[in-house]
Amino acid sequence: AVLFLWQGLQTQRWWPFVASGLFWGSAFYTYQAAWVFPGVLVLFVIYKVFQERGFVERYAWKLLLLVLVAAVVIFPLGEFAYRNPWMFFMRTQQVGVFGTGGGSQTPMASMLNNAGKVAGGFLFAGPASDGNRLYTRPPLPLFLALTFYFALLLAVARARRPAYALLLIWCLWMWLPSILADDAPSIRRMIGSLPAIMILVAAGLGWLFDAARALLGSVKFGRKAGLAAAGVALSGLLMSAQASGLGDM
Repeated sequence: AVLFLWQGLQTQRWWPFVASGLFWGSAFYTYQAAWVFPGVLVLFVIYKVFQERGFVERYAWKLLLLVLVAAVVIFPLGEFAYRNPWMFFMRTQQVGVFGTGGGSQTPMASMLNNAGKVAGGFLFAGPASDGNRLYTRPPLPLFLALTFYFALLLAVARARRPAYALLLIWCLWMWLPSILADDAPSIRRMIGSLPAIMILVAAGLGWLFDAARALLGSVKFGRKAGLAAAGVALSGLLMSAQASGLGDM
């Protein structure tokens, strides 16, 4: 959905918006956390309206086509929800802080508490019984977790660039299902943010690699030797992270 949206915005062709609409609509038939996924589209379009002059004039009809295609795809599920609202929303009511889940007595306080848990969930381990991680370890090895947080700061600093703004919106917005549930931080409920998280980690690694290459390449033993040293160091860190994860399996 995001890939074709981005392609449509870059090429101004019609067909990527049709394809994007198909995937936005199809997302509703997957995990219930995907119900908030359209928020990424809405927030990014709002961002583009202020960031790019003439955005509405160029893309209004194409975005309307995207929405119409998504609505057609969603229609059967929407009809089922209309006829069976209790069955459709039962699970959400059971686990939500605004439903009958844990913390529902003070939903706003629970939501703020959950937000802190989710934000720190990549560094601190959760309970062993939640079934969403390897025993009590965080979902990312320490090096990759720190790289991810660094990449988030990098995205904030470069938020005027649409690619970084999209990743930031995508990642943070798709934490919402976990923030609104009573078992935060739930990695399973954050699954919608996984592609953005991986891209951000890659962006952070790329920045670190470029910085190391520039630093080591300026040393007297030469640019190629510096590049090789940076590659060896990065490979060692990644192998260490992999070994750390495999040790729990």
